Amino acid sequence: MSAATVHAGGEPDTGHPHHPLFRAMAPQPSIYMSAQHVERLSQLYSRPGFLLRRAHQIYVAIFEANFERLSLSPAQYSVMVALHDLHGVNQGDLAKAIGMNKVTVSQIVQALETRGWITRKKADDDRRQRQLTLTADGLRAVNQTAAMAEATYAEQMAPLSEPERQRLFKLLQRIVDELEPRARTPFEPVATGQPAPRGRASGTRSDRVLRKRTSRTEA
Repeated sequence: MSAATVHAGGEPDTGHPHHPLFRAMAPQPSIYMSAQHVERLSQLYSRPGFLLRRAHQIYVAIFEANFERLSLSPAQYSVMVALHDLHGVNQGDLAKAIGMNKVTVSQIVQALETRGWITRKKADDDRRQRQLTLTADGLRAVNQTAAMAEATYAEQMAPLSEPERQRLFKLLQRIVDELEPRARTPFEPVATGQPAPRGRASGTRSDRVLRKRTSRTEA
């Protein structure tokens, strides 16, 4: 029976080094045994981009678990909250107001329109544009989920004390402000109390970011 040892009972000894089962059960080399690879993985795990992505995955999981009854994703909820305040905004300006790309917003709008939560109509001042508005059902959904959103936020931020939260917000805001010109997806936040954005802002992207920064500083 090849080179494998045979017991008295006629069964092969799988502990023999030449037996194929022995070779299959033997420990195989692993990248985790390499100190170099472990070091690189450790560096990856400690990178802010990796941690931010992982934190976002956890936040999305918490949100979707709490909003499962309504089958709402965080992105869909963001669109509905924005439309709650930006009455009659067009799709392009909505995308910039919440920092999402137009394709994603278009898909979300279609899904919410199918559910009867959003309506689209031609703008009076530009018939090529479509104004987005929450329907009565959509408005009711946003108002009814306010408490759910606050509970979700509290659950997401539970590991941090209030002072820690404030420090985190300030640091994240600083990163966003300083690196905003390098973003691929436009983000033009609407100041509280200001009307919904209309048309394309003038100047370059960096100019618009600088103007927003200056206005916040002056305020």
